[in-house]
Amino acid sequence: FFRCLCLSLSPLPLNFRLLTRNTSSLCECVRLPRMSEVLPGPGLSSSPELAPVGQPGPDGSDPQDESAAQRMSMHDLLCEKLLRGQPLVSRVCVAGRRVAQTETLKVMFRDLVNPAKYGLEAPQQGAPPAFTGIYIETPANLLALVEGEPKHLLKLLVALQGSKLRADRIDPLHVASYTDDIPNRCFTKWLVLDTTAQGQLVSQPSEEVMAAEIANSLGRLMDAAEVLVAKDKLSSESLKSLHSDSLPTVGLIDSIIDCGHCLTLEEFLEVFNSPMDIKLQGELVWPVPPPLKY
Repeated sequence: FFRCLCLSLSPLPLNFRLLTRNTSSLCECVRLPRMSEVLPGPGLSSSPELAPVGQPGPDGSDPQDESAAQRMSMHDLLCEKLLRGQPLVSRVCVAGRRVAQTETLKVMFRDLVNPAKYGLEAPQQGAPPAFTGIYIETPANLLALVEGEPKHLLKLLVALQGSKLRADRIDPLHVASYTDDIPNRCFTKWLVLDTTAQGQLVSQPSEEVMAAEIANSLGRLMDAAEVLVAKDKLSSESLKSLHSDSLPTVGLIDSIIDCGHCLTLEEFLEVFNSPMDIKLQGELVWPVPPPLKY
Protein backbone atom coordinates (compact mmCIF):
# COMPACT_ATOMS: atom_id res chain seq x y z
CA PHE A 1 0.00 0.00 0.00
CA PHE A 2 1.11 3.52 -0.62
CA ARG A 3 0.29 6.56 1.44
CA CYS A 4 -0.39 10.21 0.82
CA LEU A 5 0.58 12.90 3.26
CA CYS A 6 -2.27 15.35 3.55
CA LEU A 7 -1.11 18.23 5.72
CA SER A 8 -3.13 21.16 6.92
CA LEU A 9 -0.59 23.96 6.79
CA SER A 10 -1.91 27.32 7.87
CA PRO A 11 -1.38 30.06 10.44
CA LEU A 12 -3.65 27.96 12.66
CA PRO A 13 -2.06 25.25 14.85
CA LEU A 14 -0.70 22.44 12.67
CA ASN A 15 -3.28 19.78 12.09
CA PHE A 16 -2.62 16.88 9.73
CA ARG A 17 -3.81 13.42 8.79
CA LEU A 18 -2.27 10.65 6.74
CA LEU A 19 -4.48 9.40 3.92
CA THR A 20 -3.77 5.77 3.11
CA ARG A 21 -5.15 3.36 0.56
CA ASN A 22 -5.68 0.70 3.25
CA THR A 23 -8.02 2.86 5.33
CA SER A 24 -11.77 2.39 5.13
CA SER A 25 -12.34 5.99 4.03
CA LEU A 26 -10.49 9.08 2.92
CA CYS A 27 -10.49 11.71 5.65
CA GLU A 28 -10.56 15.38 4.83
CA CYS A 29 -8.32 17.68 6.82
CA VAL A 30 -10.55 20.67 7.51
CA ARG A 31 -10.72 22.94 10.51
CA LEU A 32 -14.33 23.19 11.66
CA PRO A 33 -15.23 26.27 13.68
CA ARG A 34 -17.02 26.13 16.98
CA MET A 35 -20.77 26.38 16.66
CA SER A 36 -20.65 29.69 18.53
CA GLU A 37 -18.61 31.11 15.64
CA VAL A 38 -21.29 30.46 13.04
CA LEU A 39 -24.61 30.22 14.87
CA PRO A 40 -26.54 33.19 16.28
CA GLY A 41 -26.36 33.91 19.97
CA PRO A 42 -29.05 33.00 22.49
CA GLY A 43 -32.45 34.49 21.76
CA LEU A 44 -31.70 35.15 18.09
CA SER A 45 -33.24 33.32 15.20
CA SER A 46 -31.13 31.86 12.41
CA SER A 47 -32.46 34.64 10.15
CA PRO A 48 -32.40 37.81 12.25
CA GLU A 49 -33.49 39.98 9.35
CA LEU A 50 -36.77 38.11 9.00
CA ALA A 51 -39.59 39.13 11.33
CA PRO A 52 -41.89 36.56 12.97
CA VAL A 53 -44.97 35.52 11.04
CA GLY A 54 -47.74 38.09 11.26
CA GLN A 55 -45.45 41.00 12.10
CA PRO A 56 -43.98 43.51 9.63
CA GLY A 57 -40.32 43.23 8.76
CA PRO A 58 -37.69 45.90 9.52
CA ASP A 59 -38.56 47.71 6.31
CA GLY A 60 -42.32 47.47 6.87
CA SER A 61 -42.81 44.68 4.33
CA ASP A 62 -44.88 41.61 4.98
CA PRO A 63 -42.66 38.53 5.43
CA GLN A 64 -45.46 36.41 3.97
CA ASP A 65 -44.86 38.03 0.59
CA GLU A 66 -41.19 37.10 0.47
CA SER A 67 -40.35 34.15 -1.70
CA ALA A 68 -38.71 31.10 -0.17
CA ALA A 69 -35.59 31.71 -2.24
CA GLN A 70 -34.97 34.95 -0.38
CA ARG A 71 -35.10 33.36 3.07
CA MET A 72 -31.78 32.37 4.61
CA SER A 73 -31.66 28.70 5.45
CA MET A 74 -29.27 27.30 8.05
CA HIS A 75 -27.11 26.06 5.17
CA ASP A 76 -26.97 29.58 3.72
CA LEU A 77 -26.08 30.99 7.10
CA LEU A 78 -23.28 28.52 7.63
CA CYS A 79 -21.86 29.14 4.15
CA GLU A 80 -22.00 32.90 4.64
CA LYS A 81 -20.29 32.71 8.03
CA LEU A 82 -17.67 30.17 6.96
CA LEU A 83 -16.74 31.59 3.57
CA ARG A 84 -17.43 35.25 4.47
CA GLY A 85 -18.26 35.97 0.86
CA GLN A 86 -14.89 34.67 -0.34
CA PRO A 87 -14.28 31.67 -2.60
CA LEU A 88 -12.82 28.52 -1.08
CA VAL A 89 -9.02 28.44 -1.51
CA SER A 90 -6.81 25.36 -1.40
CA ARG A 91 -3.07 24.72 -1.44
CA VAL A 92 -1.10 21.89 -3.03
CA CYS A 93 2.62 21.10 -2.98
CA VAL A 94 4.26 18.82 -5.57
CA ALA A 95 7.87 17.68 -5.79
CA GLY A 96 9.81 15.90 -8.50
CA ARG A 97 13.28 14.97 -9.71
CA ARG A 98 14.59 16.51 -12.90
CA VAL A 99 15.67 14.04 -15.58
CA ALA A 100 17.37 16.59 -17.84
CA GLN A 101 19.31 18.76 -15.40
CA THR A 102 20.54 21.06 -18.19
CA GLU A 103 17.04 22.24 -19.10
CA THR A 104 14.94 24.48 -16.91
CA LEU A 105 11.24 23.92 -16.30
CA LYS A 106 10.38 27.45 -15.22
CA VAL A 107 8.67 28.27 -18.50
CA MET A 108 6.48 25.16 -18.29
CA PHE A 109 5.23 26.07 -14.80
CA ARG A 110 4.77 29.71 -15.76
CA ASP A 111 2.49 28.53 -18.57
CA LEU A 112 0.59 26.21 -16.21
CA VAL A 113 -0.31 29.04 -13.82
CA ASN A 114 -1.48 31.32 -16.63
CA PRO A 115 -5.25 31.82 -16.02
CA ALA A 116 -5.90 32.24 -19.75
CA LYS A 117 -4.88 28.61 -20.26
CA TYR A 118 -8.04 27.56 -18.42
CA GLY A 119 -10.33 30.26 -19.80
CA LEU A 120 -10.31 32.26 -16.56
CA GLU A 121 -10.89 35.98 -16.58
CA ALA A 122 -8.30 38.43 -15.33
CA PRO A 123 -8.72 39.24 -11.61
CA GLN A 124 -10.48 42.40 -10.60
CA GLN A 125 -8.60 45.36 -9.20
CA GLY A 126 -7.06 44.42 -5.86
CA ALA A 127 -7.94 40.73 -6.13
CA PRO A 128 -5.18 38.06 -6.20
CA PRO A 129 -4.54 36.17 -9.43
CA ALA A 130 -6.11 32.76 -9.94
CA PHE A 131 -2.86 31.02 -8.95
CA THR A 132 -0.34 32.22 -6.40
CA GLY A 133 2.63 30.46 -4.87
CA ILE A 134 6.23 29.61 -5.65
CA TYR A 135 8.26 27.36 -7.93
CA ILE A 136 11.67 26.35 -6.54
CA GLU A 137 14.24 24.69 -8.78
CA THR A 138 17.47 23.07 -7.60
CA PRO A 139 20.25 21.45 -9.64
CA ALA A 140 18.63 18.04 -9.08
CA ASN A 141 14.94 18.47 -8.33
CA LEU A 142 12.02 20.90 -7.98
CA LEU A 143 9.17 21.84 -5.67
CA ALA A 144 6.05 23.85 -6.47
CA LEU A 145 3.60 25.27 -3.92
CA VAL A 146 0.40 26.48 -5.59
CA GLU A 147 -2.62 28.25 -4.07
CA GLY A 148 -5.98 28.67 -5.78
CA GLU A 149 -9.60 27.60 -5.88
CA PRO A 150 -9.97 23.79 -5.71
CA LYS A 151 -11.56 23.43 -9.16
CA HIS A 152 -8.76 25.51 -10.70
CA LEU A 153 -6.03 23.58 -8.87
CA LEU A 154 -7.47 20.31 -10.15
CA LYS A 155 -7.37 21.59 -13.72
CA LEU A 156 -3.77 22.65 -13.21
CA LEU A 157 -2.77 19.23 -11.85
CA VAL A 158 -4.48 17.47 -14.75
CA ALA A 159 -2.66 19.73 -17.23
CA LEU A 160 0.62 19.10 -15.40
CA GLN A 161 0.15 15.34 -15.53
CA GLY A 162 -0.65 15.48 -19.25
CA SER A 163 2.22 17.79 -20.17
CA LYS A 164 4.69 16.25 -22.61
CA LEU A 165 7.47 18.41 -21.22
CA ARG A 166 6.83 16.99 -17.77
CA ALA A 167 6.96 13.42 -19.10
CA ASP A 168 10.28 14.08 -20.84
CA ARG A 169 12.04 16.09 -18.13
CA ILE A 170 10.64 15.07 -14.74
CA ASP A 171 10.44 11.73 -12.99
CA PRO A 172 6.96 11.03 -11.58
CA LEU A 173 5.83 13.98 -9.51
CA HIS A 174 4.76 13.38 -5.91
CA VAL A 175 2.09 15.26 -3.97
CA ALA A 176 3.76 16.27 -0.72
CA SER A 177 0.71 17.97 0.77
CA TYR A 178 -2.77 19.16 -0.06
CA THR A 179 -4.94 21.43 2.10
CA ASP A 180 -8.55 21.69 1.01
CA ASP A 181 -9.48 24.86 2.91
CA ILE A 182 -6.93 27.49 3.93
CA PRO A 183 -7.80 30.68 5.85
CA ASN A 184 -5.85 32.93 3.48
CA ARG A 185 -3.16 32.92 0.82
CA CYS A 186 0.44 33.23 1.95
CA PHE A 187 1.55 34.49 -1.49
CA THR A 188 0.08 37.35 -3.48
CA LYS A 189 1.78 36.48 -6.76
CA TRP A 190 3.65 33.69 -8.55
CA LEU A 191 7.37 33.50 -7.70
CA VAL A 192 10.18 31.56 -9.36
CA LEU A 193 13.64 31.09 -7.86
CA ASP A 194 16.69 28.83 -7.85
CA THR A 195 18.44 27.42 -4.82
CA THR A 196 21.53 25.26 -4.33
CA ALA A 197 21.18 24.51 -0.62
CA GLN A 198 21.99 20.82 -0.31
CA GLY A 199 20.75 19.98 3.18
CA GLN A 200 20.54 16.40 4.39
CA LEU A 201 18.31 13.47 3.64
CA VAL A 202 15.72 12.74 6.31
CA SER A 203 17.01 9.86 8.43
CA GLN A 204 14.50 7.11 9.20
CA PRO A 205 11.74 8.64 7.03
CA SER A 206 8.71 7.11 8.74
CA GLU A 207 5.25 8.57 8.17
CA GLU A 208 5.39 10.62 11.36
CA VAL A 209 8.90 11.91 10.73
CA MET A 210 8.17 12.86 7.12
CA ALA A 211 4.90 14.54 8.11
CA ALA A 212 6.76 16.68 10.64
CA GLU A 213 9.59 17.50 8.22
CA ILE A 214 7.23 18.54 5.43
CA ALA A 215 5.04 20.55 7.79
CA ASN A 216 8.00 22.37 9.33
CA SER A 217 9.69 23.11 5.99
CA LEU A 218 6.59 24.41 4.22
CA GLY A 219 5.55 26.26 7.36
CA ARG A 220 8.87 28.17 7.42
CA LEU A 221 8.51 28.99 3.72
CA MET A 222 4.98 30.34 4.12
CA ASP A 223 5.87 32.28 7.27
CA ALA A 224 8.70 33.99 5.38
CA ALA A 225 6.34 34.85 2.52
CA GLU A 226 3.78 36.35 4.91
CA VAL A 227 6.45 38.50 6.56
CA LEU A 228 7.46 39.92 3.17
CA VAL A 229 3.83 40.40 2.11
CA ALA A 230 3.20 42.41 5.28
CA LYS A 231 6.15 44.65 4.35
CA ASP A 232 5.05 44.81 0.69
CA LYS A 233 8.43 43.37 -0.32
CA LEU A 234 7.45 39.95 -1.65
CA SER A 235 9.76 38.95 -4.51
CA SER A 236 12.02 36.09 -5.46
CA GLU A 237 15.11 38.19 -4.72
CA SER A 238 13.96 39.29 -1.26
CA LEU A 239 12.87 35.78 -0.31
CA LYS A 240 16.20 34.32 -1.40
CA SER A 241 18.37 37.02 0.19
CA LEU A 242 16.49 37.63 3.45
CA HIS A 243 15.03 34.19 4.13
CA SER A 244 17.33 31.72 2.42
CA ASP A 245 17.20 29.44 5.48
CA SER A 246 13.44 29.07 4.95
CA LEU A 247 13.77 27.52 1.48
CA PRO A 248 13.40 23.73 1.05
CA THR A 249 16.72 21.97 0.46
CA VAL A 250 17.75 19.41 -2.13
CA GLY A 251 17.92 16.76 0.59
CA LEU A 252 14.38 17.40 1.81
CA ILE A 253 12.90 17.28 -1.69
CA ASP A 254 14.77 14.03 -2.40
CA SER A 255 13.37 12.61 0.85
CA ILE A 256 9.82 13.54 -0.20
CA ILE A 257 10.31 11.76 -3.52
CA ASP A 258 12.01 8.63 -2.15
CA CYS A 259 10.25 8.11 1.21
CA GLY A 260 7.47 6.00 -0.33
CA HIS A 261 4.68 7.67 1.64
CA CYS A 262 3.54 10.37 -0.81
CA LEU A 263 1.23 9.59 -3.69
CA THR A 264 2.52 10.22 -7.17
CA LEU A 265 0.55 12.82 -9.10
CA GLU A 266 -0.96 10.07 -11.25
CA GLU A 267 -2.12 8.17 -8.16
CA PHE A 268 -3.47 11.36 -6.58
CA LEU A 269 -5.58 12.13 -9.65
CA GLU A 270 -6.76 8.52 -9.80
CA VAL A 271 -8.14 8.90 -6.28
CA PHE A 272 -9.49 12.47 -6.39
CA ASN A 273 -10.29 13.03 -10.09
CA SER A 274 -11.93 9.75 -11.08
CA PRO A 275 -15.65 8.95 -10.98
CA MET A 276 -16.73 6.95 -7.97
CA ASP A 277 -16.90 3.21 -8.57
CA ILE A 278 -19.45 1.82 -6.14
CA LYS A 279 -19.36 -1.95 -5.64
CA LEU A 280 -21.89 -3.85 -3.60
CA GLN A 281 -20.63 -6.49 -1.22
CA GLY A 282 -22.63 -9.08 -3.12
CA GLU A 283 -20.62 -8.38 -6.29
CA LEU A 284 -17.41 -9.50 -4.60
CA VAL A 285 -18.48 -13.03 -3.59
CA TRP A 286 -19.27 -16.25 -5.45
CA PRO A 287 -21.82 -17.54 -6.06
CA VAL A 288 -23.69 -14.34 -6.66
CA PRO A 289 -26.56 -13.96 -4.19
CA PRO A 290 -30.02 -14.43 -5.74
CA PRO A 291 -32.08 -11.31 -6.44
CA LEU A 292 -34.11 -10.01 -3.56
CA LYS A 293 -37.83 -10.72 -3.65
CA TYR A 294 -40.04 -7.79 -2.71
